[in-house]
Amino acid sequence: MAKKGQTTIIGFLLITAIALVIVASTFFFAIPLIDKTKNQDEVARMENRMIETHAAIKKVANEQTQMTVPFSIRKGILTLADNNTLIYQANMLLPISYNRLLIGNDTSEVGTLGVDEPGFLLERASVEMRLHYIVLKDNSSKCYGIELKPGGQVTAGIGDHFVFFKWVGEDNSAIPGCTSAVRQIIEMSIT
Repeated sequence: MAKKGQTTIIGFLLITAIALVIVASTFFFAIPLIDKTKNQDEVARMENRMIETHAAIKKVANEQTQMTVPFSIRKGILTLADNNTLIYQANMLLPISYNRLLIGNDTSEVGTLGVDEPGFLLERASVEMRLHYIVLKDNSSKCYGIELKPGGQVTAGIGDHFVFFKWVGEDNSAIPGCTSAVRQIIEMSIT
């Protein structure tokens, strides 16, 4: 009789051990997939934030006003580069490397007024999004554009932030290949 009780306990322990191995291996293989899915969701969220930011910058330039855009960063950094480009960068584990144009027709520095966007949003690698503003030229070679200038802190890391855009004037300085030029100067700061 004592032997029958030991068999029951050993059987129970074996079944428990097998169940634990199955659960552990499932988590071992599932966690990276869950992380990749979370990262893909974060990329999609940041794509939307960058598109909304582009719309706000265009509105501020067109209406010569100011606007605040909420910007929540869960991974990576947001910064204004010297070359009229707003950059979001994060090192995320993704199933594919991105290399696509989200806004704009191409990545040239000069576009056609009324046809092209005043900037382009390029998404690449794992993940880098560049919102860059270009010069738009009309049929008579008059050029128009948006120029981003730092107005305070222009870099932000993880956390909830507000990006403040303010129209501060126009720049009529010459642009090579243009008969005249008007650039809307937008000051940007992050709090």
